[in-house]
Amino acid sequence: MSNERYMSAQEATSELGISLTTLYAYVSRGAIRSEAVSGSRRVRAYLAEDIQRLKARKEMRQHPEQVVSKAISWGEPIIDSELTLVRDDRVYYRGREAVELAASWKIEQVAALLWGFAESENARQVEQFFTEEKPQPALLQKLATFREKLHPTNLSLLEQFQMVLPLLGAEDMRAYRPSQEAAFTTSVRLIWLFTCFLAHATTPQASLAETLQQAWLPHDDQASQILNAALILNADNELSAPAFTARCIASTGATLYAAINGALAAFRTGQVFSISR
Repeated sequence: MSNERYMSAQEATSELGISLTTLYAYVSRGAIRSEAVSGSRRVRAYLAEDIQRLKARKEMRQHPEQVVSKAISWGEPIIDSELTLVRDDRVYYRGREAVELAASWKIEQVAALLWGFAESENARQVEQFFTEEKPQPALLQKLATFREKLHPTNLSLLEQFQMVLPLLGAEDMRAYRPSQEAAFTTSVRLIWLFTCFLAHATTPQASLAETLQQAWLPHDDQASQILNAALILNADNELSAPAFTARCIASTGATLYAAINGALAAFRTGQVFSISR
């Protein structure tokens, strides 16, 4: 066909290596969009974009050794997810554009959105959870003292956090409860602990972004807004190696502390981002 946006049935089946019956099945399931050709009721044209996407997915399934190298590339995700959609150079979290969320939401609200909270119940309940699970100064001071005594100067902050995760998990019995509420409260607690650990904070502020701002840029009041936006825009990174590792570990029934520890172990400084004091 002359129009590069569309393919004929013969071109589509040849490109995908399938029969006409399979092509019609893809169309009926909505995997390939088609339009009637002008002047004909029976002849249809098939959207080339859909065909190329199916071809790419088929090739990746036939060659699994390529999955890892392409898993974090911009485009079609390897595992279908309700969390994040990447389309037309835009990123959406559960149907909400990430850039818009970064301009008006807090990272705590976006986390709850990704975890499945309905938008109508988001603000009040999220604020309550993050307030209740904010680590006490005594615990943060204990972590600071532990790190100072151990003095692991040859380890990065991420590696140091890996060292204390088993100790924190052993004291959190809720992490072993198989319930959504327990998973949510444990997640909130982990985010707070990770934030405070990176910021060397013994007194958390009202929000995650403000805690980082007070530690890193205490004289710049606008920094918390920038940090909040950056956290939101990086809230989900498709199928990165750490995210894939965490999914595998969590699927075994292990605690979130173990899943996060494994994800940090899979982390490679410089390939995704680096954190330094």
